[in-house]
Amino acid sequence: MVLRSEPELHQWADLGGDGSLRLHGQDLGVRELMGVDEYEWCFTVPAGHVAAFLAALGEPPTVPVLEAVARHAPFLAGAGLTEWFLTHGIEIDFWSRQG
Repeated sequence: MVLRSEPELHQWADLGGDGSLRLHGQDLGVRELMGVDEYEWCFTVPAGHVAAFLAALGEPPTVPVLEAVARHAPFLAGAGLTEWFLTHGIEIDFWSRQG
């Protein structure tokens, strides 16, 4: 599902086959800031931590994950997500690439 779509910035959310949640994106407008043409990233919330993720959003554990993500898309597509995960004790895997 699309969280944010702008001319140079795109962010998505999807579920892995193992029940994990991926929040990922691509920024094509980073030349001045980073000196590269593109930055990609992905936060993965392992399946065993998705319930804690939902609770931190104030959602019940029975809500479909992508439904909750859709309700909170503006927040989840914003800055400061790493800090939010840490503050709430939610385990994540993080990947990024510059090119």
